[in-house]
Amino acid sequence: MAASGSATTPQGGLRGASELPALVSHVRQGRCVLFVGAGLSRAAGYPDWKGLMQAVVKGTLAQLKRQHRPQPGVASAPGGNPGLHLAPPDPSAELRLLLKRGRYTECADQCRLRLGRAAFAALLRGLLQRSVEPPPTHRAIVATPYAGIVTTNFDTLLEDAYARYSSVGVPRAPTGAELAQHGTLLLDRAFFILKAHGSIDDAESLVFTSEDYRRITHEKPAFQALMSALLLSHAVLFVGYSLNDPNFRLLLDSQLSTFGGQMPPRYALMEDVGPVERQVLRRTAGIEVISFAKGDFAQVGALLLHLAREAAPLPPRTQLPPAPTGLLSHAAVTAALAPLQGHAARQVLRQRAVDLVVRLQLRSQGTHLMLHWYATTSNDLQGLAVPLQQQYGAASGLQDWHALRDCMHAALDAHPRHAPPAQRRIGAILGQALQPFWPWLAQQLQQPGPRAQAVVLDIAPELAALPWEWALCGTDADAPPLTHLCPLWRTVTEPREAARGRPLVGQPLRVLLVADTLSEPHVDTLGQPRPAEPLPGARAEARQLGTLLHNKGHQATVLLGHEATYCRVRDEVADGGYDVVHFAGHGWFEDRASMLYLQDGRVSASEWVTLLMRRPPALWIVSSHHTGWVPAFGPAHPVEFPLTGAADDFHRSMRGSRPGLERASARAGVAAYVGCMGSPEDNAATTMELALFSALLQGQSVAHALWKARQALPRDDATVLQYSLAGHGDLRLVAPKRARMVTKPNTTKG
Repeated sequence: MAASGSATTPQGGLRGASELPALVSHVRQGRCVLFVGAGLSRAAGYPDWKGLMQAVVKGTLAQLKRQHRPQPGVASAPGGNPGLHLAPPDPSAELRLLLKRGRYTECADQCRLRLGRAAFAALLRGLLQRSVEPPPTHRAIVATPYAGIVTTNFDTLLEDAYARYSSVGVPRAPTGAELAQHGTLLLDRAFFILKAHGSIDDAESLVFTSEDYRRITHEKPAFQALMSALLLSHAVLFVGYSLNDPNFRLLLDSQLSTFGGQMPPRYALMEDVGPVERQVLRRTAGIEVISFAKGDFAQVGALLLHLAREAAPLPPRTQLPPAPTGLLSHAAVTAALAPLQGHAARQVLRQRAVDLVVRLQLRSQGTHLMLHWYATTSNDLQGLAVPLQQQYGAASGLQDWHALRDCMHAALDAHPRHAPPAQRRIGAILGQALQPFWPWLAQQLQQPGPRAQAVVLDIAPELAALPWEWALCGTDADAPPLTHLCPLWRTVTEPREAARGRPLVGQPLRVLLVADTLSEPHVDTLGQPRPAEPLPGARAEARQLGTLLHNKGHQATVLLGHEATYCRVRDEVADGGYDVVHFAGHGWFEDRASMLYLQDGRVSASEWVTLLMRRPPALWIVSSHHTGWVPAFGPAHPVEFPLTGAADDFHRSMRGSRPGLERASARAGVAAYVGCMGSPEDNAATTMELALFSALLQGQSVAHALWKARQALPRDDATVLQYSLAGHGDLRLVAPKRARMVTKPNTTKG
């Protein structure tokens, strides 16, 4: 292999490889999207499209045979005799005929129709949801700076490869059905994996039958719009595709008709393509074929490894050793990629410590509050492995909205030192609504042997504006709030966890500390002069945290006052590879949306999404007013109670409440977010933050560290209740005991 940027081809030679220098250039500049088809998953033991359909038909017929097995003593015969049961018609001949004719989507239609959606999804999961090591080709993909990946595969091999081999983390992986929630996917310039036909862990997203194809074509305009934009703004490389997907061919053909030859280049790595077929694909789809000999699948891995090595940024005149020939192994790929990894290495915390937790689900039904709870683990919060007999439910009441409103007004208007009485009254009302849950929770927290270590709150949008963390755990006068009883956090349901990804954490930690952002007179983004609003407590907090981190061997960058401009923060976040971003400055809300102030003006929640998304930190902490919760019950946004008392109308008006920055954090791909449900007092906030970081550096999870931090202040201090946690409360910044550390390079590629 020659030096980076050469026009040589992978050893063994590929037909049509004269186009590789241009392809390498597009990849190196981050302007190429990789399209991955089923052919690339076969090395891991997954079937291709035909093999999958054969397995689906076989499984369908087996289930139907079990369901319709004749009962002893019951006859089945034609003739309409009411005493006899007619046997259902045998679908095996019809399904096999559809298979033989290659009518796979119609075949899938029939299988799902006969089994039902739930049983059909379970059958697919059984065939595709397995724990296997990603093949070596996927390791080469991870090392290549593609702008993004689009795959029609249902499996999670690509996500697993990035989790295993990338030092950055698991990228966001929205499905085609979710693209309406990801309108800035291309603007953000952050790497993504688009599961165009859905993911096996989300049955509703699967595009498998002809009905599904019609749905995503005609009912999901976001999918068509984004795919068109993607194909018009990037070069494309197809690998493992037959190029017979009707959606993609329709898009390719329509763009070719509209723009003629003035489109970004498209390449396809395909087996044994002759001159005539190459001409047809170039003329009808604008695709340049890179052909390899029939059965020589080693060339697929060779090309992907070639792109990884040639597209890597290397110093001038750097010579790369020859690439391996023949079928690639993990050892061969590791050796071939070693020169790209540099010398500055950081350890990456990969193994996730699993906590035993209790999940509490809160839903509304009219004037009733529906509770559902069960014990599970922090990596199975959906309860997929929880037996039904271990799940519990109850109906409660939450009707005293007027009293809640009055208490919330009092809590918001009061100085932090005078807020505890109102906070406790709110906690009493919410605690009464959760009364059926408390005895069971106490048992879980006190039982001998393995016991629950945290509570996870899954709260419906119409109930999210209430501070359930303040709920008093019982009716006694001295009953503690839930925040004092045990560690806890809220889930963020949108977007899904897989769609937003999960950053990994490096060792030593890299932490960005931003504080006292309006400490000097300045001119805002509209050109208006603004007075200084110094926060000496926040400045002291950042300096103390920086000292603590340095003393523990970690790296901290501190931006104070005039240093904390938007451009400086943007560049630091995008290029610094920070594991934690901590903000201690001015924040407020407007139109039920949080915002933070930097030195040259305010930055809204949606703008923070774009700022953080290219390289999201694992943990984002914002120690500022109303950043974990925008009040729905304050003078700025008084609640309108329907005159009819209709609970549904009230719930509808509450659905948009409490955005804070937690949803922005989730959209950006941040794993865990800590914000404030009110106005923390400066000295108390500093005490809590120092205690929080001390516990995090000892290997505690974020939920446990925040719980410990609350204990650093008197129980009646209002600031104790202000801090809330959303996202992945089990996140750890330092490896707990027996967690495996894997050495990886200090790089932000891929």
